Amino acid sequence: MAPPPPELPADIVEQIFLRLPPDEPGCLFRASRVSKFWLRRLAGPDFRHEYCELHGTPPMLGFLTRHSPKEEDHVSTLFVPTLKLRPPGPAPARGYLRPLDARHGRVLFQTDPPGCLYEGYYPEPEYIVWDPITHEEWVFQKPGQLWGGWPAVLCAKPGCDHLDCHGHPFQVACVIVEEFLCSATLYSSEAGYWRPSTHFVHCDQKLAVSSTICVMPPSVLVGNTLDFDFRSTTAIIRYDLAEPELSLIKKPDDCKDGKMVVENGVLGMAAIVESSICLWSREVDEHGAAAWVQPRVINLVPLLPPLSLSTKPVMCGFAERVGVVFLRTEAGIFTVELKSGRARNLCHEGNIGDPLIPSFFQERDVPQPITVIPYMSFYKPGRDMKPLPPGHSEIEED
Repeated sequence: MAPPPPELPADIVEQIFLRLPPDEPGCLFRASRVSKFWLRRLAGPDFRHEYCELHGTPPMLGFLTRHSPKEEDHVSTLFVPTLKLRPPGPAPARGYLRPLDARHGRVLFQTDPPGCLYEGYYPEPEYIVWDPITHEEWVFQKPGQLWGGWPAVLCAKPGCDHLDCHGHPFQVACVIVEEFLCSATLYSSEAGYWRPSTHFVHCDQKLAVSSTICVMPPSVLVGNTLDFDFRSTTAIIRYDLAEPELSLIKKPDDCKDGKMVVENGVLGMAAIVESSICLWSREVDEHGAAAWVQPRVINLVPLLPPLSLSTKPVMCGFAERVGVVFLRTEAGIFTVELKSGRARNLCHEGNIGDPLIPSFFQERDVPQPITVIPYMSFYKPGRDMKPLPPGHSEIEED
């Protein structure tokens, strides 16, 4: 009998593991169960750092959305996995959660506790920052109005590359719009309080009307600035975190109903026009003057099946670090990469005949989501060793 082949050197094995795709985390988890030696290597901080550095941008593990079950007087908040391995741990142990934003490995919720408006009583809502990977959460009071205000969550660790970004410290920025006055404030998890607000006077009455959490889309982060899109208006509010200061940006003409995007570190807008995605970017010339330019158009006809274009698609989300827009169509949910133009049918990934996302919705009698909030993070052996079994990623609001 021939002798067994010699074992590969440990450094060669590790190089193989480093090249396993991050959007298929099950490969690393299966490898970690081969032996204690492999588990120690894959769960170690050195491997985590090299793995994140090699692959760069974290993959999308799923998205958050909301729905109202038929014939029931409550709202559910769902984490919808886009991978077969379902990583997020138990959500905050509270009902009435409304997802607002997700960035740098953290998710921001607002509590919507029931109250009796006729008796003049309504409980104060709170913000909850939740890390699905480390299973940590932080609860604090929201500033300003009960219902007004647009929040965003982001990392606050100096010099962080946000590749394997989790936990504390973090910041939550909140823009509050009232009649003729716009203000912004910043919460620091290290300080444990909201900073004094900065503000400016505006004369657009539509801003205050549209600034409710029921209709607001998530913000986008461009360098050190957060941009908030005031839907159904022509305005974008920019919050410069470094100064700090607020300013208004006018949207491109004929793009009032578009969605903010980010490409190559530049703020952009995307809008569905007939069967195409039209893209604008806000370019700055050598004199510091900014203007919107329309660099290109993505034709959806060769990318999507005919059924998906039988009615006008609706952009329902954007993943800012990977430059991907979500489209809600008659044929299901699609993603389109703005840089490559490549489309992915989220409804037919996985096994043929048992599509991952539709089966997730059908099990819960859930329609297609109106708005999605993508969640992106690396998911590797070590601290991330507790994937949920199928069907246990729902947060109920009674």
